[in-house]
Amino acid sequence: MSENLEIYGSKILRKKSDNVEVFDKELVEYCETLRNLMYKYDGAGLAAPQMGRNIRVAVVDVPNTDKETIILINPEVVWQSEEEQTDSEGCLSIPDIRANVKRPMTINLKNFSPDGKPTLLENVSGFLARAILHEIDHLDGILFIDKIDPLKKTLISGKLKKIAKEHR
Repeated sequence: MSENLEIYGSKILRKKSDNVEVFDKELVEYCETLRNLMYKYDGAGLAAPQMGRNIRVAVVDVPNTDKETIILINPEVVWQSEEEQTDSEGCLSIPDIRANVKRPMTINLKNFSPDGKPTLLENVSGFLARAILHEIDHLDGILFIDKIDPLKKTLISGKLKKIAKEHR
């Protein structure tokens, strides 16, 4: 597996990822590699498409929570609160750009462990919910800049074009 991040402009970042169908040793090892790369790049999360693989796998580890690294395999949000949070987001695949994004405050999601066991994560809130939703967006070919104020997006469009051009 390449250790090079896919950067804005890469086509894989805009593709909806395929569900994981096989839960085996290779998947367990891939999840561990993805986790290590997240730490290497100093991110709060990392999705498989960011590393060039079109599968529904991501990892999340945010500071100041009691949770260890969360491995997301075929995640599906099954409930989200009406209460929202707005905060600044950035992305390893879109360097040096941050913008406010509105997201639900609390979520519940169905997920699978690397060994194929279904899990339910309930009442995930705050920054952890934000990070999980950001990574799920990656699995759906959505970037945080797709969720920002249109005026802000217009203001950063030159920077986005420059990023895409530099990383072709």
